[in-house]
Amino acid sequence: MKPNARWIRWTLGFTLALVAVSGHSQTMRYWTGAGDGVRLDLDANWDPVGVPEPNDILIWDGRTTSNLFLTFTTAGVQGAFGQSGRDIYLTSGQVRAVTIYGAVGLQFAFRINNITLEPGAGPLTLGLPGTNTLDVLWGGQGGQTHTLINDSANPVTIHPEVRIRYGGGGAHTLIFGAVATGLSIITTVPTIIRPPSLPSRAAGG
Repeated sequence: MKPNARWIRWTLGFTLALVAVSGHSQTMRYWTGAGDGVRLDLDANWDPVGVPEPNDILIWDGRTTSNLFLTFTTAGVQGAFGQSGRDIYLTSGQVRAVTIYGAVGLQFAFRINNITLEPGAGPLTLGLPGTNTLDVLWGGQGGQTHTLINDSANPVTIHPEVRIRYGGGGAHTLIFGAVATGLSIITTVPTIIRPPSLPSRAAGG
């Protein structure tokens, strides 16, 4: 069952003002893997077909039946300075693990807004040991608020192979919400993620 569009918008904290500022409409894109089954920036992997645009909601709802290891090789999911990111949304139908890793290091980034896992969703992992750095840009302008909400008993894991920056370079607020085993940050260096609701001033783009 596909999640209700209106419910997702409210869950992920979108506002009409944010959409208006970014200049892009919002499309729910469902991962099918019908292209190469790997690249987030390949249009044929999505339904409707198309490279995800700023404000799009990227939904994994179990249309594929194996664990997913996904990446990107172009600036297609990075966008430009000042643009909003894309949302990552795992429904309860996505029981298999989703891992997003870096293939090109710091050459290109993945610009996101929010991350949400429904109850029963499989684990989500950012970064993969032994691979290149996954460069993550959160949002596109200072002052934005982003959420990482995990309502599943499976964890969201962030590995050391992830660099997180805040788009636009200004202060952002990142709010965590999780149940039980919700969030695991595995790091060998001082993490740039701050406690919930506190602004962070990491360098952005």
